[in-house]
Amino acid sequence: MLYKTNNPNRHYDTPSRVVKNTRWIHRNELKLGMYIRELDIPWEETRFMFQGFEVDNYTLLREVQAVAEYVCVESQKVARISVTGSNRMCASGTLR
Repeated sequence: MLYKTNNPNRHYDTPSRVVKNTRWIHRNELKLGMYIRELDIPWEETRFMFQGFEVDNYTLLREVQAVAEYVCVESQKVARISVTGSNRMCASGTLR
């Protein structure tokens, strides 16, 4: 994936990648558009048909808040990869 910069002084694409992040939040922090990955109770004890879903309406938001105190949400962001930085990964392998 390439990231196109809006800076007129840069005439090249910056390489980038999508980074996923998960975190546990209290039900009061839950908002529309968040992707719920996990609940603090077993899925079988809820009416939700799928393990993992996006909160796309207020009814669903209130239903999740009623059954779980904490939820694990997943988010994604685009991270730019430095072409000249010293923190770049040069090789992969197993550390001993």
